[in-house]
Amino acid sequence: MDDPEKIANRYLELLNESDAARRSALLQSWRPDADYRDPPLRVEGREGIGAMIRAVREAFPDHQFALSGTPDRNADVVRVPWQLRRETAGPIALGTDLVRLGSDGGIEGVSAEL
Repeated sequence: MDDPEKIANRYLELLNESDAARRSALLQSWRPDADYRDPPLRVEGREGIGAMIRAVREAFPDHQFALSGTPDRNADVVRVPWQLRRETAGPIALGTDLVRLGSDGGIEGVSAEL
């Protein structure tokens, strides 16, 4: 998958997934040793990333991640501008995540920037 918007939407779909089984299925497109860096947080592996997403979903159950701009790609990195918001309110957080892709197209890791 080369299209930055499709990659970004697939990534945000994972962040928005509240069902553990579906989240686990979505994580299969990530490398088993993938990492997620969001200073000061760093988690490794699909299980650790899944647990981190579960914690975010539990902390913000009525919020969704959505694109806040146009994703773009430079070599193996897709820049994903996002916002976290309720459907009826403005964003409570904005950021840009850098999604690193492996040669097989699987996600190797994410570096988050708030």
